[in-house]
Amino acid sequence: TLEFKLDWEKGTAKLVAIPIRHDVQGFDPMPGDFPFAPEFPIHTNGRLYLTLSYQGGLRCNDTTAIWLYDEKTQTARPVCHVGADRDGL
Repeated sequence: TLEFKLDWEKGTAKLVAIPIRHDVQGFDPMPGDFPFAPEFPIHTNGRLYLTLSYQGGLRCNDTTAIWLYDEKTQTARPVCHVGADRDGL
């Protein structure tokens, strides 16, 4: 996952953060999110959550991780895992 600041008038983009880096942050990838990175933002109750959508996950009735984005540190951490347990049925 990469975060860019876009300048639509100049047609430029600048990298401002890499919110999720398993190797640096010290947590294992959650089931359903690897090798993908969450790209779909969900804003609720003043918080920003990230999840998979277009790359699979919930789109395919599968499971996916939900990540909480921290505006101050510009990092995200896994907070839960949701979806269907169709493989376990």
